[in-house]
Amino acid sequence: MSIKAESRYFANAHRVSDIKLSDDVTTLNAGQWLSLDSEGEWVISDGTEKSYLTISSKNSDKDNVDGVPDDLNGALSGKVVALIGPYRLETDQYDDQETYTVNSALVVDGNGVVTLYDDVTDDVDDIVAYVWKVPSGSGDYLGIIHE
Repeated sequence: MSIKAESRYFANAHRVSDIKLSDDVTTLNAGQWLSLDSEGEWVISDGTEKSYLTISSKNSDKDNVDGVPDDLNGALSGKVVALIGPYRLETDQYDDQETYTVNSALVVDGNGVVTLYDDVTDDVDDIVAYVWKVPSGSGDYLGIIHE
C-alpha cells in the first residue's frame, strides 16, 4: 500500500515533518490522509477535519514479532511526513468500490483514504484533490492532483 514512485511530482509541495504521529496510530500507509487531534498530533483522518496526505508509512509490529520490522519513517522520532501545497501522484489508498473519471473531485472517507465527492452529503470545502488518472482495474493506482 503506497504511492507510485515513478508518477509522483511534489517538488513544489512543502514537506511537514516535525509533527508527532499519535501513539494510537498502529498502521499507516503512504497515501493515507492525516488530521491533527486535540493534542496536536497526527491521526488517521476521518474526513471531518482538514486533512493532509502522508508519504510515510508504519506497520503495527514495533517489536518485529512476525519478522517484519516496524517501517515508520523516522522511527526514532515518531514523526511522519505530510504534504502541504500542490502535488500530483498515484496512490492505491482510495475507495476501490467507486467509479472514477478524470477531474472528479475527491474527499477523505472515514478510513483516511480518498473517495468521490458527493454534492448531497459532502461540503465543497472538504474536497482535497481531483482525479487525473483513472485506475485501469482492481489493484491499479488512482492518479490525484492536489492544489
